[in-house]
Amino acid sequence: SVYHGFSTSVQRRFNNGFTGNFSYTWSHLIDDSTAEVFSTVLSPRRAQDFQNIRAERADSALDSRHRFVASGIYDLPLFSKSQNRLVKSLLGGFSFAATATFESGKRATPLSGIDSNLNGDAAGDRTIVNVNGVKGTSSLVTPLRNSGGQIVGYLANNPNAEYIQAGLGALATGGRNTLQLPGIQNLDFSVFKNFAITETMKMQFRADFFNAFNNPQYVPGSVNGVNPINTTAVGNVNTVGRRDFNRPERVFSSNPRVIQLALRLNF
Repeated sequence: SVYHGFSTSVQRRFNNGFTGNFSYTWSHLIDDSTAEVFSTVLSPRRAQDFQNIRAERADSALDSRHRFVASGIYDLPLFSKSQNRLVKSLLGGFSFAATATFESGKRATPLSGIDSNLNGDAAGDRTIVNVNGVKGTSSLVTPLRNSGGQIVGYLANNPNAEYIQAGLGALATGGRNTLQLPGIQNLDFSVFKNFAITETMKMQFRADFFNAFNNPQYVPGSVNGVNPINTTAVGNVNTVGRRDFNRPERVFSSNPRVIQLALRLNF
């Protein structure tokens, strides 16, 4: 694997009680294999041609080219210095926190879905790329036969598609991880309040809103982590000719808003 990139971050605390953190990362990860086991079908775990590993070199399935994160916490000053202990206890001490994340989408490898190179293994066989095709579209092929019934060529069912199935014995020209999947545009928000029990012990009540704006984000895994996903039907996203090719909204979860209420004891 080859990795290069840079990251920068800034933290600022303002006099009004607001603390903000801002970070931006640009990175580029290149590899010739991402998974050695059946942990992903978006990027094949086996080479298309084991005698030509060099052809596997490409952007990694783990490559996240751009990532910007802005987070902040604001301690609401209202009632926090009230002379009335009851008012101060019930209405003061509220805090708000938010984290906004914008990240480039992951990549997938368009696959023919058949043993195009006739090596007995269809798992890694890629496609033929039509550079003039409509971006993000795919097509199966129809074999052309001579008078003796032998296949002499293939005709794309949709000649305007970008990714064309490499028929049996045809030479695939597509590389690994050339299909861009949707990115992340996510906001998590929290509101919480601390209740003093003793000088060293506090009870915190909080409400957390994950994907607070309920923005549909059809990404493999989670917008907040690297949770694994069920691989059932995932291969439909990157196998040409399938109804769900390049339609992640039909396969992945939209990662809908999640609201969590919590009570925590700090001591």
